[in-house]
Amino acid sequence: MLMKSPTTTPEPEMTYARTGRHAVRLATDTRCPHCTRRLRASDVEADFGEVRLICGGCHRDVLVIGSAA
Repeated sequence: MLMKSPTTTPEPEMTYARTGRHAVRLATDTRCPHCTRRLRASDVEADFGEVRLICGGCHRDVLVIGSAA
């Protein structure tokens, strides 16, 4: 009897960027929840202990980590 090989999920393709001294990796098909534009690693800003992901299309915050604004 032949055994089925286990199904593996392929790793998502990533976009890469550097912001200051930080390397950023973001899954290629990540989309903005506001306008559905494909987000890029270069849309990430990391500065003074705060990380922001701002859509390059509609310019709205997708993710903010840090100080309460």
